[in-house]
Amino acid sequence: MKKYENNKVLGAYVVKNQTKEKMLVQLIKSKGYKDDIYILTFIDIKENKLKKVDVYKHKETPAYGGYIEDDWFLKRFKNKDVNVNLELVKMSANKENEIVAVTGATISSRSVINGVNISFDNYLNMLKEENK
Repeated sequence: MKKYENNKVLGAYVVKNQTKEKMLVQLIKSKGYKDDIYILTFIDIKENKLKKVDVYKHKETPAYGGYIEDDWFLKRFKNKDVNVNLELVKMSANKENEIVAVTGATISSRSVINGVNISFDNYLNMLKEENK
């Protein structure tokens, strides 16, 4: 879907998974602590929920920033509503849209959150254009 690609959204594709759910998969580039972080987001089109986030490629510090690719961090994004931008918090999440940062890797964590928010905004723009 070239129409929806730009310098931060490097790819946008509608795919079906094994259960025939339609997903919008986007490859997002977001500025990290050391370099760009490349993120894959999987949005369930029917539910308007983020189903999965993967950190595809990064050069963050392995000891702290590298934790952004671990399941325990990425699971924090599962089933988030695409209509509400996510926010970084440092200690504990009190609201549905809050994501707790990796301790010692606030910039890297914020980069992933920013990338997910970019994918949300891009998806919502697609919906607006479809409904014109």
